[in-house]
Parts: sequence; structure tokens; C-alpha cells
Amino acid sequence: MVSSAQIIEAVQLAISLANIHNSKIPTLKDMQDAAITCMAQGSHSEIILAMANTEVGKKIGKIPQDSIQTSIQSDFYSILKRIENLKKISNIDCYRIEIRFKRKYKSKI
Repeated sequence: MVSSAQIIEAVQLAISLANIHNSKIPTLKDMQDAAITCMAQGSHSEIILAMANTEVGKKIGKIPQDSIQTSIQSDFYSILKRIENLKKISNIDCYRIEIRFKRKYKSKI
């Protein structure tokens, strides 16, 4: 069990750690270090599960299609759409996909 005093102390330590590297806002690493120091008395193993649940969580959501994507994400979604259309047309349940990229490298010697 963590007391409110330990939480306040952890927040203050995270802010102090951020100030050390000239930042006004603590990074995730600053908050992790402060939580381990203040709430788990320096023992990472005592707080690892709580940190994992807080940082990652267990919920799975969706990202809207019109959101900003990297080029590899947009390629992936376009290939996925083609596969879904192929599946609708041909009623295929099982298929194999191979994607190969040809790249040419030039040496600068």
C-alpha cells in the first residue's frame, strides 16, 4: 500500500529530476525513477506490475483510418484492404501472402 505522502514525494522528486536535465516537465523515466525510489523503497520488483499496468494497460482500441500514419502503416492498410477485397470476391478462407522489395544499393567509393 502506498500512502499519499509517498505519492507527493514521488511527484516532487520527478519534477526535481526533470529540472536536473533542464526540463519543466518530467519524462516517463523521471516518473519511473521517482516511483521506484519513493513508493517501492528502491526495489524495482515491488512496483513493476503496477508500472506495467499504468504505462501499457490492458485495453485494446482502434486508431481512426484518417489519422496521421507513417508510410509503412499506410502501405500495410492498403495491402490489408486488397486482401479483404480478394477474400470477398473469391471466398478464400486461407491464403499466403509474400511481399518482397527489390532494393538497389550504390556504393560511394
